[in-house]
Amino acid sequence: MEGGCQTFKWIKDLKPRDEKEYKGIYQTVREASAYSEAGENDNPILEKLVANLVAVGVYGYDFVEDTANNLRPMSMQPNLSLGLATG
Repeated sequence: MEGGCQTFKWIKDLKPRDEKEYKGIYQTVREASAYSEAGENDNPILEKLVANLVAVGVYGYDFVEDTANNLRPMSMQPNLSLGLATG
């Protein structure tokens, strides 16, 4: 994630001034209730996605291929003006 942060001048400029705050920005994953860390076990994530049809999950290619009948992969196109991926 650091590479992405380097594309924002204000974050890049922060690194030499405050290394701790800089790392806090690029090493922190969203902590709001909209984000749910599920670890390495893909099946609980799949169960949540099946139950919530508007949810999005991140999987490796092999798991998506093996569970293609339960998942609908989506394409992620970067929106560089916002610094976010949109799909």
